[in-house]
Amino acid sequence: MARQQRSLRPIVELGRELSITSWLAVLAVVALVLVEAGGLVLAVLQLAFWALLVAGVALVLRRVLIAWLLGRVRQELASVLVNQLLQQRYAAFLREDPAAQASRLSTSLDRLQRDLLAPALQALVALIRLVVIAALLVFWGSRQGFQIGLSLLLAQLLIGFLAAPYLRFYGAQAARFSARSSSQLLDLLSAFQDVRLSGSESFFAARALELERRTNRYRWLHAVLLLIPPTLMVLVALLALVLFVNLGGPTPLPTAIPLPGWVMGGLAGLLVVLVLSDLFFATLQLRASLPELARLLWIPEAAQLELQAVPSRPRLDPRQRLRLHEVAFRYPGRQDFALKGLSLVIPVGARVAFVGPSGSGKSTAARLLLGLFEPTAGSVEVDGAALGPEDLPRWRASCAQVPQTIALLNASIQANVAFGSPDEQIDEAAVWQALESALLADDVANLPYGLMTPVGANGVQLSGGQRQRLALARAFYRQASLLVLDEATSALDAPTESSVMEAL
Repeated sequence: MARQQRSLRPIVELGRELSITSWLAVLAVVALVLVEAGGLVLAVLQLAFWALLVAGVALVLRRVLIAWLLGRVRQELASVLVNQLLQQRYAAFLREDPAAQASRLSTSLDRLQRDLLAPALQALVALIRLVVIAALLVFWGSRQGFQIGLSLLLAQLLIGFLAAPYLRFYGAQAARFSARSSSQLLDLLSAFQDVRLSGSESFFAARALELERRTNRYRWLHAVLLLIPPTLMVLVALLALVLFVNLGGPTPLPTAIPLPGWVMGGLAGLLVVLVLSDLFFATLQLRASLPELARLLWIPEAAQLELQAVPSRPRLDPRQRLRLHEVAFRYPGRQDFALKGLSLVIPVGARVAFVGPSGSGKSTAARLLLGLFEPTAGSVEVDGAALGPEDLPRWRASCAQVPQTIALLNASIQANVAFGSPDEQIDEAAVWQALESALLADDVANLPYGLMTPVGANGVQLSGGQRQRLALARAFYRQASLLVLDEATSALDAPTESSVMEAL
């Protein structure tokens, strides 16, 4: 990353120099006009003082306004992105790799601020400046200024039309390889043990370096191409000035054209170059970023969004039985059914085991029971009443699961047991009771920080058996009416497994 920033630094500095040079040219024209008009050095100093004062105040106000706008819009975007991720249906969630979703969420806000909000505000400021320049030209009645400004605008549009496809392509390629690089890095870290055992560090390092090289190449091409249109605009402006002088005939320019028209024409031309360059730069950056921004702002279809839970309604606990009636389920985008015609009755207090070969639909049936999936056909019934979309949040509140692949928070033992509960609402006595039922209370009591002991990333500080018992304690803490175990005791020894099953 540092090497990439160093490679782009000369391009950024060149852009700054172009901007500074253009503004110095404007000041030089103003000074020349004052001298030609018989003004004194004092007039130049006065103009410079007031210009710097106004520019300084405007710059401060602009930065304050932009910072405020960026903060407000970023806050709203954060809310949209997090909610769209958490409200999607579980079946839709499974269609995309979790690593890709994590990468998309973590980078979305920075990318949106850099590639959408900042260019949009820059374009808005440039449009305001264009309006001000046009108003000044109308006020002073400079026909030459309008001619020069219109010519430069047409040239800018032509250059933009030619450069935009390449900018979009380079921007999309850079985003694609960057996403692949992030996803591969997450996969690599997840499989670090296998990488070490196989001795394939150099292989994966070479793959990561190749993706980074391609990403950097397209970013560099994109940055270079963004600088070409403003540079061409300066050349077009100089060429227009030369032609303007030559077409004026043998008469010297200041006498061929009235001084005010010549002054306003030249000054307007330089100002238009500056403003159009900013506007063009921002517009091209927006257009080049649109494909990636559309992916970042992807919002699932209405059919893939979940209804939010209603906190005021109590959870739905079965009193008699849970029933699957002629249930069929098909994953989104698939034509074949994962389950079809499944009927099952589970009385309250019963234990039911799903047994079958891999791919027979055991996990799908469990997710239907938990309310994570909605059946494509048939119904899931609690005490004879079919569960509708509005009932699912209440039903899930009475369910718990201990999966084969356990996900633990990088937080304290207490936070993992009372998963999703605010600190002030955690019942510490209930936490200890859950740990006791999972045969983990003695281990936690012997830790230096007790319940406040951090478990590390996904429970890396715990053994395999402790991780499973912590997941069981989480399920016990919920006091669920339905508990689904997916090989939840595979890492326990026989006596511990027997004791845990007794607690169940």
